[in-house]
Amino acid sequence: MTTLPKSICRLYNVVTQRIQHRSVHLGQAVEIKKRKIRVGSKNFMEIPIKGTIEYVSRQLSDPFVKMRHLEGYRCRSAYKLMDIVEKHDLLKPGMKVVDLGAAPGSWSQVAAERVINKDDDGLVIAVDLLKFPPLDGVTQITGDFTKKETQDEIKALLGTEENRFVDIVLCDAAPSASGFKNKDHLAIVQIIAAATNFTLKV
Repeated sequence: MTTLPKSICRLYNVVTQRIQHRSVHLGQAVEIKKRKIRVGSKNFMEIPIKGTIEYVSRQLSDPFVKMRHLEGYRCRSAYKLMDIVEKHDLLKPGMKVVDLGAAPGSWSQVAAERVINKDDDGLVIAVDLLKFPPLDGVTQITGDFTKKETQDEIKALLGTEENRFVDIVLCDAAPSASGFKNKDHLAIVQIIAAATNFTLKV
């Protein structure tokens, strides 16, 4: 039988107590104070857990959420990339990878596990507007990947112009949701277009 991490158990207990003793109704926002959750053997990060009762309940019952806690990934989207990698035979040792919109870093984690080999060949560059706790084997750049200064910083890490290349550009970025589907869809399309344009410049 698998034992869940203490962080999930505490979350479950808090939600249960609020439902039983404070008459919290479904749909009412529940905010739980920041706590440290282990994301690796050395790295820790504080994650604020906030949402409705439905959201918290869904998180508690989601097997991928439980698995990512047990295996030390930043978020459940790590398994989405693993599925893509296995299906299309991507991310091999020694590759150079750029991860756009990388925060909180789960895709960069998966990439580093697969491309960084014993000889320290391979490179993973994580780019995001938000700074997040460091990851083993990942070089982090805080900036807007559509801006020239950020692109120049990435190019400098990739080497001289004659030898510069990228094997794979990853992008799981998402805009802040506005609540308006058409507007949010347009924002997603714009990010895809920007990421595609980025691949032509590095």
